[in-house]
Amino acid sequence: MSLKTLTLAVACALLGACGGGDAGGPTAQPSSAPYTVTLQAGTPAVIAAEGLSLILTAVDDSRCPATALCIWAGEAVARVGIVQNGEAPAALALSTTTDKGTASYRSYRINLITVDPYPMTTQPIPLGEYRVSVRVDKA
Repeated sequence: MSLKTLTLAVACALLGACGGGDAGGPTAQPSSAPYTVTLQAGTPAVIAAEGLSLILTAVDDSRCPATALCIWAGEAVARVGIVQNGEAPAALALSTTTDKGTASYRSYRINLITVDPYPMTTQPIPLGEYRVSVRVDKA
Protein backbone atom coordinates (compact mmCIF):
# COMPACT_ATOMS: atom_id res chain seq x y z
CA MET A 1 0.00 0.00 0.00
CA SER A 2 1.42 3.37 -0.95
CA LEU A 3 1.83 6.19 1.57
CA LYS A 4 -0.74 8.26 -0.33
CA THR A 5 -3.29 5.43 -0.18
CA LEU A 6 -2.61 4.82 3.51
CA THR A 7 -2.95 8.52 4.32
CA LEU A 8 -6.24 8.71 2.43
CA ALA A 9 -7.57 5.60 4.18
CA VAL A 10 -6.64 6.97 7.62
CA ALA A 11 -8.16 10.37 6.83
CA CYS A 12 -11.43 8.85 5.60
CA ALA A 13 -11.74 6.55 8.61
CA LEU A 14 -10.94 9.25 11.12
CA LEU A 15 -12.96 12.04 9.57
CA GLY A 16 -15.93 9.72 9.37
CA ALA A 17 -15.49 8.98 13.05
CA CYS A 18 -15.58 12.69 13.91
CA GLY A 19 -18.76 13.51 12.07
CA GLY A 20 -20.85 13.69 15.24
CA GLY A 21 -23.19 11.15 16.71
CA ASP A 22 -22.21 7.62 17.61
CA ALA A 23 -19.06 6.52 15.80
CA GLY A 24 -19.83 2.92 16.70
CA GLY A 25 -16.50 2.51 18.47
CA PRO A 26 -15.30 2.58 22.03
CA THR A 27 -15.33 5.91 23.82
CA ALA A 28 -12.89 6.75 26.59
CA GLN A 29 -14.87 7.21 29.81
CA PRO A 30 -12.73 9.50 32.04
CA SER A 31 -13.63 13.16 31.80
CA SER A 32 -10.03 14.38 32.05
CA ALA A 33 -6.57 13.28 30.94
CA PRO A 34 -4.89 10.86 31.07
CA TYR A 35 -7.09 8.55 29.02
CA THR A 36 -6.48 4.87 28.34
CA VAL A 37 -8.10 3.45 25.21
CA THR A 38 -7.93 0.11 23.46
CA LEU A 39 -7.69 0.30 19.69
CA GLN A 40 -8.68 -2.23 17.09
CA ALA A 41 -8.61 -2.10 13.31
CA GLY A 42 -11.63 -0.49 11.69
CA THR A 43 -13.15 0.80 14.93
CA PRO A 44 -12.31 4.36 15.97
CA ALA A 45 -11.79 5.04 19.67
CA VAL A 46 -13.24 8.43 20.56
CA ILE A 47 -12.16 10.64 23.44
CA ALA A 48 -15.15 12.95 23.31
CA ALA A 49 -13.92 15.37 26.01
CA GLU A 50 -10.89 16.21 23.84
CA GLY A 51 -12.46 15.85 20.38
CA LEU A 52 -9.93 13.11 19.58
CA SER A 53 -10.40 9.99 17.47
CA LEU A 54 -7.79 7.25 17.16
CA ILE A 55 -7.81 4.16 14.96
CA LEU A 56 -5.44 1.23 14.54
CA THR A 57 -4.38 1.07 10.89
CA ALA A 58 -1.64 -1.61 10.96
CA VAL A 59 0.62 -3.68 13.19
CA ASP A 60 4.12 -4.68 12.12
CA ASP A 61 4.91 -7.57 14.44
CA SER A 62 8.37 -9.15 14.53
CA ARG A 63 8.23 -10.27 18.17
CA CYS A 64 9.76 -13.64 18.90
CA PRO A 65 6.95 -16.23 19.13
CA ALA A 66 6.44 -17.74 22.57
CA THR A 67 7.23 -21.22 21.19
CA ALA A 68 10.56 -20.20 19.62
CA LEU A 69 14.08 -19.45 20.76
CA CYS A 70 15.28 -16.17 19.29
CA ILE A 71 18.44 -14.08 19.41
CA TRP A 72 16.39 -10.87 19.44
CA ALA A 73 13.04 -10.32 21.22
CA GLY A 74 11.75 -8.39 18.23
CA GLU A 75 9.22 -5.59 18.35
CA ALA A 76 5.67 -4.74 17.45
CA VAL A 77 4.94 -1.38 15.84
CA ALA A 78 1.36 -0.17 16.08
CA ARG A 79 0.41 2.29 13.35
CA VAL A 80 -2.26 4.62 14.64
CA GLY A 81 -4.23 7.35 12.92
CA ILE A 82 -5.28 10.29 15.09
CA VAL A 83 -7.38 13.39 14.43
CA GLN A 84 -8.80 16.17 16.58
CA ASN A 85 -12.11 17.86 15.79
CA GLY A 86 -11.97 16.90 12.09
CA GLU A 87 -8.65 18.71 11.52
CA ALA A 88 -5.77 17.25 9.50
CA PRO A 89 -5.12 13.66 10.62
CA ALA A 90 -1.71 12.36 11.59
CA ALA A 91 -0.17 8.89 11.41
CA LEU A 92 1.78 7.69 14.46
CA ALA A 93 4.10 4.70 14.85
CA LEU A 94 4.30 3.35 18.39
CA SER A 95 6.81 0.58 19.11
CA THR A 96 7.18 -1.90 21.93
CA THR A 97 10.84 -0.92 22.18
CA THR A 98 11.27 1.46 25.09
CA ASP A 99 12.68 4.38 23.12
CA LYS A 100 9.97 4.38 20.43
CA GLY A 101 6.81 3.80 22.43
CA THR A 102 5.79 7.46 22.69
CA ALA A 103 4.65 9.94 20.05
CA SER A 104 3.28 13.47 20.11
CA TYR A 105 0.23 14.91 18.39
CA ARG A 106 -0.61 18.59 18.92
CA SER A 107 -0.70 19.09 22.70
CA TYR A 108 -0.93 15.35 23.48
CA ARG A 109 1.52 12.59 24.30
CA ILE A 110 0.48 9.08 23.23
CA ASN A 111 2.17 6.13 24.96
CA LEU A 112 1.93 2.52 23.88
CA ILE A 113 0.88 0.26 26.75
CA THR A 114 0.28 -3.16 25.17
CA VAL A 115 -0.01 -4.95 21.85
CA ASP A 116 -2.09 -8.13 22.11
CA PRO A 117 -2.14 -10.97 21.35
CA TYR A 118 1.46 -12.01 21.73
CA PRO A 119 2.52 -14.31 18.87
CA MET A 120 2.54 -17.96 19.89
CA THR A 121 3.81 -19.35 16.56
CA THR A 122 5.33 -17.99 13.38
CA GLN A 123 1.86 -17.73 11.80
CA PRO A 124 0.94 -14.08 11.18
CA ILE A 125 -1.81 -12.63 13.35
CA PRO A 126 -4.64 -11.04 11.32
CA LEU A 127 -4.94 -7.28 11.88
CA GLY A 128 -8.50 -7.66 13.14
CA GLU A 129 -7.33 -9.78 16.07
CA TYR A 130 -4.94 -7.17 17.48
CA ARG A 131 -5.89 -5.00 20.43
CA VAL A 132 -3.55 -2.09 21.16
CA SER A 133 -3.83 -0.14 24.41
CA VAL A 134 -2.52 3.42 24.52
CA ARG A 135 -2.46 6.19 27.08
CA VAL A 136 -3.29 9.70 25.89
CA ASP A 137 -2.14 12.55 28.10
CA LYS A 138 -1.68 16.28 27.78
CA ALA A 139 1.91 17.08 26.89
